[in-house]
Amino acid sequence: MSNYIVLPELGEGIDEGTITNIVVGVGDQVEEGQTLLEVETDKVVLEVPAKNSGIVGELFISEGQSVSPGVRLLSLQEGVLAGDDKNKVIIETERTAEPELIKSRPEELIPDTNSGAVEFKIEERRTGNPGSTIPAAPSARRLAREIGVDILQVAGSGLKGRITKSDVKTFAKQQRLHDSSESDVSTSVVDTVSMRALPKLETFGPNKREALSRVEQTTAHNMNHAWAQVPHAWLQEKIDITELEASRQKHKAQVKSSGGALTLTAIMVKAVARALQRYPRFNAALDSARNELVYRDYYHVGVAVDTPAGLVVPKVENANDKSLSDIALNLSELSTRARDRKLSAKDLSGAGFTISNLGGIGVSGIFPIVNWPQVAILGLATSQIEPRFIEGEFSPRLVMPLTLGFDHRVINGADGAHFLQYIKSLLEDPFRLLL
Repeated sequence: MSNYIVLPELGEGIDEGTITNIVVGVGDQVEEGQTLLEVETDKVVLEVPAKNSGIVGELFISEGQSVSPGVRLLSLQEGVLAGDDKNKVIIETERTAEPELIKSRPEELIPDTNSGAVEFKIEERRTGNPGSTIPAAPSARRLAREIGVDILQVAGSGLKGRITKSDVKTFAKQQRLHDSSESDVSTSVVDTVSMRALPKLETFGPNKREALSRVEQTTAHNMNHAWAQVPHAWLQEKIDITELEASRQKHKAQVKSSGGALTLTAIMVKAVARALQRYPRFNAALDSARNELVYRDYYHVGVAVDTPAGLVVPKVENANDKSLSDIALNLSELSTRARDRKLSAKDLSGAGFTISNLGGIGVSGIFPIVNWPQVAILGLATSQIEPRFIEGEFSPRLVMPLTLGFDHRVINGADGAHFLQYIKSLLEDPFRLLL
């Protein structure tokens, strides 16, 4: 009997990956948990393990091939090899007319843009014809949901009627001819996805080209989408961290001995988690299609990390329940795995708020873009000594600029100001973080 290994979910908003390394071959004996192949996504390199022991019967994929969640990768035949001569083992495998998709698997997990992973049908049935189905690429289904297109009405141009993103865009544009009042919303996203062609720069002088990494391509797409989707607003505040920095310097050696780094980012994660509990609207997501706010009942804080491959945002899970030492250790581990491209899909999905710290690079201000579907982001700039008038005289104080970016549909200016002032009260009186 053959068991099939399929590509699992790759993470929030990731619809496909590329097979970069197939570790096993036909006829190989594998054990449960053994790595079978590696898949590179827009953000990480994932290892696909064997769910059970067996003998590799057939490979349905090849290195360099693009694959989506639910795709059949290989088959495992039950049994073990007899002796050392693999040529004496005959493996019978079941072939299907279309091995790339498992027809008996009617559902796949599609990352929910609001609150983690929920189940959606991989194939949706057309009304009036219960015997037919609509195969659609995950990216096409996601785009249809984002721009309000009923995928049941879209005609697919792909193999055997498979619906592509291009089909969804074409349908949305055709809708404009029939209902101009709805087209302004639906095509606004479509138009931002289809970027204008670059002019011929060689006309003006010599140039050279360099391909964007998958991480950079994804970042560009996400930023373009976030800018088109979210009406941004920003508020700034300066925080006196003189006492906080003195305490950090005093205790950082103790945290370092346990393997962590007591950075300002680690402290900020703790402060943000406290603020999200006090102001839950900042930990929400906006469901525009239903005119509802979705409040997260967990406090996962994302932290932007710069790597050689590009920007990634792993999360500190349940930051509200962790001590500063635990958060510092968690961030150190995440940063190391981010640079080595060893982050898991779980590390990179599910955050409800993001922190971006450019203070170490030396910028005096930052205006970060909201990491949709989140509704707020906090940017940290470089701390500097400034004179402050305290008790009748000027004193040199260490001051850190903070910028809060937010979705103005969900958060108004007063909400943002209260959130920033609460963060300020926690940082300027560090003992409050312990209360």
